[in-house]
Amino acid sequence: MRLIVGLGNPGPQYEWTPHNLGFLAVDGLAERAGIRVTRPEAKSYVGRGKVAGQEVVLAKPQTMMNLSGAAVRELLERYHRQHGETRRQGHAGRGDRARGLRRGHGDRVGDRPAPGLLPDPPHH
Repeated sequence: MRLIVGLGNPGPQYEWTPHNLGFLAVDGLAERAGIRVTRPEAKSYVGRGKVAGQEVVLAKPQTMMNLSGAAVRELLERYHRQHGETRRQGHAGRGDRARGLRRGHGDRVGDRPAPGLLPDPPHH
């Protein structure tokens, strides 16, 4: 099972802002796969289903983006404990940063994972 988390800020005033690229990506994936991301769980809205034959959990934390680490941590703990697998592949962020998480190279806190949440990514 894969956990796919799209970061954003809750509320209609943020709906079409660059901060909500993660929410928009999850919404698009959910629409194509017929998954409803509406169940409240771990400070997030969550939906389960299949994407390309793979079981997934789609999540949209309902905290402000800079506070989303707590929600993501709780989701990882739940689904890692249930399925014994955790893999970090990146996040949808600004411009060229959408390729993956970068620790310490961004100009904002939102460009880095929450401290202690996940190990540092390998340097290329």
